[in-house]
Amino acid sequence: MFFRMLLLSYCTILALAPGFLSAQPNESSSSALQKRIESRIAENPEDASAWRMLGKIRHRDNDLAGAREALEAAIQLDPSIAASHFDLAELLMATGKSDQAALHYQQAIAIAPGSDYAEDARDVLAHLSTEPEADVKPALAEFTSGAGGSGLQTDESPPLIEQAGFEISRFDTSAVAPDADEILEDQVIPNRLRVRLESGVVYNSNVTLTPINRELFPAAQDTAQFFLAPELEYRALDAGEWGAGPTFLGHFTFNEDSFSNLNLQSYQPGAFLERVFAGSPTIFVTRLQYGFTHDAFDGKTIGNRHSVMASTAAVWDICKPVAENDARDLTFSYFSADHTDILDDGVMPSLTSRDGWTYRLGAAHTFAVNDRFLRSIRVGADLEHADLAGDNFAYDGISTYVDGILPLTDTLTLKVEGGWGYRDYSDFTASPSRNENIWRAGTRLTKQLNDHWSIAGVFNYDRFDSKNEQFNSDRFLAGLVAIFER
Repeated sequence: MFFRMLLLSYCTILALAPGFLSAQPNESSSSALQKRIESRIAENPEDASAWRMLGKIRHRDNDLAGAREALEAAIQLDPSIAASHFDLAELLMATGKSDQAALHYQQAIAIAPGSDYAEDARDVLAHLSTEPEADVKPALAEFTSGAGGSGLQTDESPPLIEQAGFEISRFDTSAVAPDADEILEDQVIPNRLRVRLESGVVYNSNVTLTPINRELFPAAQDTAQFFLAPELEYRALDAGEWGAGPTFLGHFTFNEDSFSNLNLQSYQPGAFLERVFAGSPTIFVTRLQYGFTHDAFDGKTIGNRHSVMASTAAVWDICKPVAENDARDLTFSYFSADHTDILDDGVMPSLTSRDGWTYRLGAAHTFAVNDRFLRSIRVGADLEHADLAGDNFAYDGISTYVDGILPLTDTLTLKVEGGWGYRDYSDFTASPSRNENIWRAGTRLTKQLNDHWSIAGVFNYDRFDSKNEQFNSDRFLAGLVAIFER
């Protein structure tokens, strides 16, 4: 420990040598050194080493709140430095937060297992009766390592989560495109109130994901989960070709007791305006929709989103006779813009804030096959531009996907889907790059019980594949779902 401190002091003098050697004697004080480091940070706010040194000086001067802020900033800028985690752990121990300190001691061990920091961390953990070799990735379960959080979670702070691209309900063409039979049924038997309710029990390997977010949390957070997802649409104005009214979507989850603080409440009220062009041989439906999303974990607000979407759906060749359960060709396109405001902008909003606008342009086409074991194939693509306040989260992206409907019997169908996407985070400041490939796959085996009820076995997998381990993550979701529709 003595030799490491000596080496650290020597490196600090070398780093500050140009101004330090020419300073007056009183400038060699802690105050003068702190001012010089703060000056370096002002010139280069992304210097993780300078933030760490500032934290150590503040800790020495008993400015514990300031020290913690600086050390957390250092970790957010570069979570791969074992020394920063060790210094923050020492600070947390000094303030009586041994449980939180243990996480950062373990992080220092995971990053540099052969270092003096790791050796000292193991000694401390041994006294805390904590397993020092815990399987910890270079991203803490309670610390958002550069992902927009403000540090370790407290009872007063909102839950620390990460922004996500494939949401619980996917906001891409595959999620918002209607089926052709829905459009045609409304022409034959107009339904002013449309209700859909999904509920079920699933295993969720990454429970931190919420609808307003665009990232999976790097560390595993798995739990059994009961969920409820209602969808309501009321056609208050039903004037022939024109229609308008309110909508409501929601997603509510209930987890095991150990993850009750991640019980999700997502409220999504909205409204729509629709115009139908019913001609032969094609029906066009144009739609403008507004939605507001409010997300909370266990009653603690995460953030809000406002979104607007304009879309067009076209059902082709409606004069062609088909069997009752057969598919029809359908083309769907949309443009959406949404603004997200997440409460926790992080210690450096210019890097870590996830607030801002996201724009999407997408299209999909459903090919009616209507063979014995293949009813339809749908392919689609989306372009995204996330103009967010934090450089670590602004990106340009593309996604593609395909799904197929396989009728196994008259009442049993299998849906198989897969997709790929890529995101370019051109403004990301750390190394290595967080550019990522996004993979997804899923199946849904549905049994139709009657006109309104069905049950389904579901399996979904999402993979965020990045060279930056801080953002490398995945999620499994599998279970049994009951669906009611009218």
